[in-house]
Amino acid sequence: MGLMDIVEFVEKVCEFSLTDFQKEFVRKVYDAAKNDKRLYYVPPRCNQKFSFELLQAIVIIIVGKERGLVKGEEMIRKAASKTTPLVEKEGKTVTDYEYLFSMNLQAKLKEKIQGAIYVKVNENDSLVIKVTRRDGNNFDMSFTDFANRMLNGLTTDYTAYEVVQKYKKFVMTQFFK
Repeated sequence: MGLMDIVEFVEKVCEFSLTDFQKEFVRKVYDAAKNDKRLYYVPPRCNQKFSFELLQAIVIIIVGKERGLVKGEEMIRKAASKTTPLVEKEGKTVTDYEYLFSMNLQAKLKEKIQGAIYVKVNENDSLVIKVTRRDGNNFDMSFTDFANRMLNGLTTDYTAYEVVQKYKKFVMTQFFK
């Protein structure tokens, strides 16, 4: 890798600090890629699979650059663009992980809940879920500090489970006092 450690280089490309587990993962991916080995990993439950796929892609691009297969550092920066704003909507910046998480969560909730389901991350970094029904039994729920929760492993499966449980309780209180 030269003068700069692979972890330092990846952090420079991503423009954020890696956790200890992510650092260890980057080193193992780098070693495997350099030595043409296959790496199998199972991320711990508290980590987001998406971040590991992104880190693996960045490391593989770096190894390709070292081998002369990839030209320029701009290509590596583009690989890290998963962490930068993607969509401008109504004057607000939406990052791609927020958009993907929201769309995936909405699809999971549509399987379980009848009504119009709106899911978005607002400017206060809260994941907001709204269920609008024709009968007027509208339901709102939010998860604050969304970015940190994502970094600590918040999944759409868990979020959908929590929303459905609270929605069931809400509906039951509407009809049974």
